[in-house]
Amino acid sequence: MVKVPASTLRVIEDIFFAAYLLMGTEERVMIYVDQSGQILLRRPPGDRGRAHVDCDLELTIEAQGRQWDLAYDFHSHHVMGCGFSGVDDANERIRGVTFGVFSWAGGLRRWKFRRWGGPADGFEGLPIEEVVVDG
Repeated sequence: MVKVPASTLRVIEDIFFAAYLLMGTEERVMIYVDQSGQILLRRPPGDRGRAHVDCDLELTIEAQGRQWDLAYDFHSHHVMGCGFSGVDDANERIRGVTFGVFSWAGGLRRWKFRRWGGPADGFEGLPIEEVVVDG
């Protein structure tokens, strides 16, 4: 699996901060990977609210004349802290996709990552080293 560069993670954090500071909302960024390992960030359309982000999930998209497959689905939690919510638990059951949540609640800048292993295994927490490269 292609890891996310730390610099890309910082860009995503900036997107999350901007959404909260400008609109008071949470945000979602999805990372797609092509066959060569290049990544494409996409902010999906949807209705963003203070408590959750709803959007249509596309596992594969066509862009720049190439096919891109969803590898990562990240969102922000600015109020509840760095944890996955019950809504997240219900929605984040897609094999092969790594989910992440970022929070700065309480002054902390923190990420958590996980992957769905199926009904028998549930969610597997992932250390940041498995997801991010370059620090």
